[in-house]
Amino acid sequence: MPTQAQVPEIVAKVRRRLANAAKKGVHLHVVDKKLADGWLYVVVTPSEPGERASDHVGSRARLTQGRD
Repeated sequence: MPTQAQVPEIVAKVRRRLANAAKKGVHLHVVDKKLADGWLYVVVTPSEPGERASDHVGSRARLTQGRD
């Protein structure tokens, strides 16, 4: 369970991974975050017009696991 103090570091890590993924054609960005009930929710949406979130489901899974 992350603490409030850890949230900026975690979100920064997510943003770095998304920046690296953008170089590979995965255009997503963080739009919101919330720490609640011991969980950190990070909302990520497409950052390019015309893209759908469903186009990047596999990419998000790899990013979450740190493989991209």
